[in-house]
Amino acid sequence: MKKSVKLLSFLLIVCLCASCKKESKNASLSISSKGQQVDSVWIQLYPYDAPDRSNTLKLKFEEGIVNFDTLITTPHFGRVKFPTKLDNGKLEYTFSQHIEFLVRPKENLHINASFSKDGFNYSIDGNSFNAELRRYNTQIAKETNSIRAIYREIFNRFPDEDWTLPGIDSLLQKRKPNRDIIEDKKDLFILDNLEYEVAAYLMYYFPKEKIRRLYPLLSEEAKNSTYGKLVEKKMDFWESLEKGAPAPNFSYKTLNDKQISLDQFKGKYVLLEFWGTWCPPCVKEIPELKTFYDSNRDNIEIIGIACNDKHDSWKNFVTKNELNWTQILNDSKKMDLTKTYDVKAFPTKILIDPYGNIVQTFKDSGKETFEQMNRLIKDSKSQ
Repeated sequence: MKKSVKLLSFLLIVCLCASCKKESKNASLSISSKGQQVDSVWIQLYPYDAPDRSNTLKLKFEEGIVNFDTLITTPHFGRVKFPTKLDNGKLEYTFSQHIEFLVRPKENLHINASFSKDGFNYSIDGNSFNAELRRYNTQIAKETNSIRAIYREIFNRFPDEDWTLPGIDSLLQKRKPNRDIIEDKKDLFILDNLEYEVAAYLMYYFPKEKIRRLYPLLSEEAKNSTYGKLVEKKMDFWESLEKGAPAPNFSYKTLNDKQISLDQFKGKYVLLEFWGTWCPPCVKEIPELKTFYDSNRDNIEIIGIACNDKHDSWKNFVTKNELNWTQILNDSKKMDLTKTYDVKAFPTKILIDPYGNIVQTFKDSGKETFEQMNRLIKDSKSQ
């Protein structure tokens, strides 16, 4: 009996099918594998534009085959992960062999994977994106396999997965040469394949300036593809947060259970302080932040936006350290302000002028950052 899986409303539900041939669903994936160490795989799937909405399901092969169906209305990106068996018999998925794929509504994908003493190989059909992505992954296979070998050594030597133990850091450093080669190969692959959608996909996670340099080189077909439009949307989002752009409004409850909105502070400077009680640089700069606030109290409102914190520990920390400016706790499930303002590191400060426009974003901490903010506020007063 073959196993079938239906993904409905992003919940992965295992179903058994009673016949050899099932009625075709919205989209489907079949996986055939030979020579693998274990009899299971993990399948990860998420909307192509929302990797944080990922779902993962562990499935067992039956007669070397796994089949599943998925109900989707937009393209979804996925990974098939084949676990690695460690020396102690434990299965590890962190550094396992995996196959990446893109599936669109009504598409049927077929993957054939094989493991041998000579290595891992696979084929995939169903759309041209997957063929081009496989071609790229084949080019970096040597380097990715070297990195996997490093992780295997780490997990075998440190089975408790305590990443603070002596010796782990030196092993992790061994990844860098291979990672540098992968980045170089990725750049060359993009430049050699500007007519394909996969080039847009590969550049999507590049830094801002690198994307802005490479995106204009894409063909019109690549720009109009699923990932080409996603890259363009990302660039538009960055532009909306640049100097002089209106700061996105938001409404939140403060630590004192008072409802506030960003717009209500127009007429004063506002400093959005993205931080966390768990963040050493954030905690270290608190004395300077207090001095800055006391010096500009009449002209500025600070909104501390605690991220990745638990309510009680956050409340106790704010009270104990007398952080007497507006304090809110970011809610990643309702309105995630780190996404609204494209914050990826902590602390991050965003200075907003009295008209509600972004003056500057600061991603560093320390004396120079506060001196620069003081100059910006002082210069605006003299104008």
